[in-house]
Amino acid sequence: GVPMWNEVPDDMLERYLGKLFQIGDTNGDGVLQPKEFLELLTRAGLRFPADLVLKLFMEADVNQDGVIEYDEFMPAMLAVISAMKEGAEEASGEEESGDLAMPNPADVPADMMADYLKKLFKIADTNDDGVLQPVEFAELLSRSGFNFPAHVIVSLVKAADVNEDGVIEYEEFVPAMLGLMEAANE
Repeated sequence: GVPMWNEVPDDMLERYLGKLFQIGDTNGDGVLQPKEFLELLTRAGLRFPADLVLKLFMEADVNQDGVIEYDEFMPAMLAVISAMKEGAEEASGEEESGDLAMPNPADVPADMMADYLKKLFKIADTNDDGVLQPVEFAELLSRSGFNFPAHVIVSLVKAADVNEDGVIEYEEFVPAMLGLMEAANE
């Protein structure tokens, strides 16, 4: 499955954050604009409220020039992750909010499973358009511990997209996820 933040070695974490910064710098100017920072946190699965994102941005922008340089980004993100690690340890075994481990459908009452799938769909729908783009579905699968190769994800997206419109509606998502969960727990 996907490791918890507190299980990732520091050197691997720094490489990950370096790549994350490059991904976040969508206009290639070498810094993160406020919008890029927000989008990056969201795409990384760190779904913080807007006021917390603003606070994090202001704290990270040490020189107060309105953008986050790489040298500001690294310590800020390491501090966020450190706080998340402490929270995970304090939770004494409770699931971390970024971990979307799949339950066994047989162990979950139907109404709870319906609520879970609605939340999962909402988390995956990062652009809030009410459907899952193939990349959103693929990201959800990988965050949920399904480490499928790309060709398998393409097949799963095609199989889930019953009406073949290129996106996955909620009505298509539910049976696809239930099938994956059942298969994973066999």
